[in-house]
Parts: sequence; structure tokens; C-alpha cells
Amino acid sequence: MVKSTRSNLLTTETEAILRGLAPDGGLYVFDQINPKWFQKTLVGKSYSEIAFLTMKELLPEFSLEEIHDIVECSYNEANFQDRIVGLVPFQHKAYLTLYHGRTFAFKDLALSTLPNLMAVAKAKANIVKHTVILTATSGDTGSAALSGFSRADDTTVIVLYPNQGVSEFQELQMNQYKELGHHVLAVDGNFDDCQKLAKDLFQSLNPKHILLSSANSINIGRIIPQIIYYVYSYAELCDRGLIAYGEKINITVPTGNFGNIYSAYIAKQLGVPINRLIIASNKNNVLTDVFQTQQYNTNRTLYKTISPSMDILISSNLERYLYHLYGSKQVKTLMDTLKETKLIELEGLNPDGLFQAYYATEEETKETIKEVFHKDHYLIDPHTAVCACVAKKFQEETKDDHFMLLVSTANPYKFSSSMLEALELDSQETLENDMKKLQYYTNLKIDQRMLDLLESNPAKTTVTKQEAFDLVQKIVGEIDAQNHHAGNNQ
Repeated sequence: MVKSTRSNLLTTETEAILRGLAPDGGLYVFDQINPKWFQKTLVGKSYSEIAFLTMKELLPEFSLEEIHDIVECSYNEANFQDRIVGLVPFQHKAYLTLYHGRTFAFKDLALSTLPNLMAVAKAKANIVKHTVILTATSGDTGSAALSGFSRADDTTVIVLYPNQGVSEFQELQMNQYKELGHHVLAVDGNFDDCQKLAKDLFQSLNPKHILLSSANSINIGRIIPQIIYYVYSYAELCDRGLIAYGEKINITVPTGNFGNIYSAYIAKQLGVPINRLIIASNKNNVLTDVFQTQQYNTNRTLYKTISPSMDILISSNLERYLYHLYGSKQVKTLMDTLKETKLIELEGLNPDGLFQAYYATEEETKETIKEVFHKDHYLIDPHTAVCACVAKKFQEETKDDHFMLLVSTANPYKFSSSMLEALELDSQETLENDMKKLQYYTNLKIDQRMLDLLESNPAKTTVTKQEAFDLVQKIVGEIDAQNHHAGNNQ
């Protein structure tokens, strides 16, 4: 069973995955977690085997056959051509590369799985309704959701993203899916505006003949697949002899919405030997301030950075962690206060020092890209550079020498112009030329699928916040009416 962060309302995993957001506006969390689940027997197992065992533990309502089918449909060559995740070791550290999926970012790992989780959940609940996925994105979730659900005939995806707030490649990725009947809206505002729009729409929309859900990490079906790669990475480090079984590691995670690092937190609750979780923020360092000052202040400027997927001020998944600390009654009060005043005090936020938080400036991010490339002959994207910079700051300040896992979240070619700038190379006139210049200079081969995408030239739909709200209401209303007629004609 799972429960809401705001009322302790218990429900099934099936319902939580289908709903996304709890009826009281809270997020779903696991009712019980077995702290002794992680065992040495996991060492040496494949990614799919560990995915199966993790889902078996976290989804007791699902049958073994259902979980097997989800794993088989999610982690295959159609979704991940050469590997599912990678480990790139250096001296006493390793990059966990999570961008080998269809849209070249870590969101693919969750959003190749969520459509299959939802398909099984719909079957378990005897739901035959058309599904509408409404999601806000700061860059990567949108294209990963559109890709993941593109093969689901009974699903329409609506994506809201900040106009001029994502990279050119990310925007190109998302807009290509409009040809398949999905809806992609560039909203004049920032990611927090898009996220608020999505939440407001969930509260106001009440379709009768379709299922409305989310692909954002507010959906617990997004969190489960992310827990898996932390379980796997620890087992793989042991299998490669990079650490001894039982040896604690540190993990640095570039994060804006707190979902990825919250997944690592749950992996620790399941028994994965983790010493510290280091939060890596960019110039939008709200999470750094939260953990260093114990104040959550969202009344601040949102900056556009070269790591756009982290350009976030309201970290939705932090609510899940607060629930573990304070319980539902206090969380509801805190979230209501935050909505009203944009400032809350969080006493006792980090009682055991598990979380450490730092941020990287724009210049530090660029310098880290250049330094890692020249020193280690390894190319990392701006989000991973934030991670590497922060990990170095943590180690220099604390002298902590535990093995460090650096979470690498995106293919560098998704941000080619920023990569060229960081390497002090002139940007070219087109995205294709930027990518080819980066390839020539670094000798890192461009994935052919990325080049194929450049041949498309999809139209862009730009709207105001009010226009976005009205248009989504209209789209959902029309789909609802169509499915009402379709149901009557069956």
C-alpha cells in the first residue's frame, strides 16, 4: 500500500500509479519499506534481474507475471540500444551514465517503464478508458514522456514547457511528436509556472470518460524505476571490485525537483549502503539554501542556466522527504503555508547529516566541463558538470574519502552550444554544425539517432499561461467528449 503525504490516505499501488497526484493534493509514498531488503545476492545480477526484484518488493499488489512483463517491455533493445546504464570509473569515483535511452537523458529509464506500469495498472483496475497524460517539463521529462507513450494507442500526451527555457535540441525533440496527435505547448513563463499550471489543471479538470494522469515525478510510478538504478549501481560496483560489499558510498546527484535524489534516499531505506547523499544545484540554488539554512524560500528569481533541466525553484518531491520527517499533518500545514507565503521554516531537516548540499555557478560549471575533458579525456554535459563540481567541493570541505558515485544525467550533445562555449570554441550557425564541431574537437561520436532528428522541422506552439490553461481544458474536454461518443457506439 501507499499513502498520501498530506492525509495518510492509504490506497493501492495500482490506484496511485493511475492517479499520479493524491486527491488531497499530496504525493504518494510507500507505507512500509523493508530496511533489510538489499542483500549480497543482488551482486552479479543483470539490470533486468535487479529491476524485477526491486519491483517485486515495492509493488506487492502486482503478480510476478505482471512484473516480468513490465521489465521485458521496458528494458529492451528498442528502448536502450547498447546498454541500459553505464559505469565509467576513475580513481575512487565513477560516473553512473543514465542517458542511453531513446531521448538521451535519465528520464528515459523511468518513462520507458511508466507506460508499462500504467498499462498493467489499467488492466488490473478493469479500466478501458483512453488515457491523457498531462505533464510539465524543464527539458527532459517532456520528450521522454512523449517517447515512452508514443507506442500506446490509447494515450494522448500533453506537455507544458517554458518557452526559451530549454535547449534547442530538447525543444526539437518534443515538438516532433505533435505529428502523432500529441500536444506540446511552449508557455511564456518558467518551469515553476508550468508545474503550477499542471497542478491547477489536475484540480479543476474532472473528465468523465477518460483517465487523466501525470508523467512528472509526482507520480510514484516515476520514482520506482529510479530507485532501481541506485540498487543496480551499488551491486555493479561490488561486482567490478571497485568497492567491497557493505562498504558505504557517497552519491552526488544533480537535482532540481528532488525526485532523483529522493529515489536514492529510498534505495538507502531499502538497505543500500549509502553514507552521504550530496545535492548538486546550479545557480538556482534553492535546495542548497533549504538544507544549509533550514528555510524553504521560493520568493526568489529563477535564472536561466546552461543546465536548464535544473532551473526550478519549487522542488515538488521535497514534500515526500518532509513527510518521512514530520508526518502528514505537519506537511499539509507546511505546504499550505508555502503556497500562501512562499517561505517556511524546516527545523530538524537533516537530523543525521545524510544530505549535504552545494551549488555550482555558471562559470564553475563551464570550468568543470573543460577541466574534466582535458584532465580525464571525458566529456560531461552541463548537469553532470554541476554534479562533478559539487562533489569536488564536498570532498575538499569534508575530507570524506568514501567512494563517490557521480550521477550523469544527459548526453552532452543535447547541449552542444553550451558545450562549445565551455570548451572555449566558437558556436556555429546551426545546431547540426554545433554538434559536428563538438564531435570533431572531442572525438566523441554523435549518436546517429540524434542526427536523424535534425532532419525534422516541427512547428512550435507558443502560448501565455492563461492560453495554456484554456487550451488544455479545451483539449481534454474534446477528448473526453470523443470517448463518451465512442463508448456509446460500442
